[in-house]
Amino acid sequence: MAGAAEWNNLASSHKGLRVTRPVGQQRDTYFLQLPYRWSLPLTIASGGLHWLLSQSIFLVRIDTYDRSHNIIQSEASKSACGFSGTSFITLVICFWLLVGIVGLIGRKKIKVQIPFAASCSLVISAACHPTADDADAHLRPVKWGVVERRMYDGELHCSLSSNRVSKPKADVKYL
Repeated sequence: MAGAAEWNNLASSHKGLRVTRPVGQQRDTYFLQLPYRWSLPLTIASGGLHWLLSQSIFLVRIDTYDRSHNIIQSEASKSACGFSGTSFITLVICFWLLVGIVGLIGRKKIKVQIPFAASCSLVISAACHPTADDADAHLRPVKWGVVERRMYDGELHCSLSSNRVSKPKADVKYL
């Protein structure tokens, strides 16, 4: 969802491309592979769920000691798995709450401004054919739209460009 939102925002304003090793006006990748407003709550929720699981099912060992802190019969010691119903119910409630929140966020409609790519290299490649006068556009902030200069036998073309672009119009053929 975060990748689709960032891809879609390339049609609203000029932004530097997000790359592993930025050069020029490019932007760096995220430390946790997602924006902090996504990754920090998910990391905290994941850690909380793991902690609740560790409190729900755990190892128990029972040893018997005398008053001088010596084990009375080591062969009488017992080991077993313990279970906490309260922690397990809390774990289940928190898990389904997280699933519900992610589901609600996923239902949020996004106003599509650029063809949906979903990491498809064919769509991304089609959006990356700048005009001849836009050399090294990848080093500057880019925006997706209809480029001013006609390409490919005089046809209009949509591309990521560091130059001025306009919004595509319905019922117009673009290459």
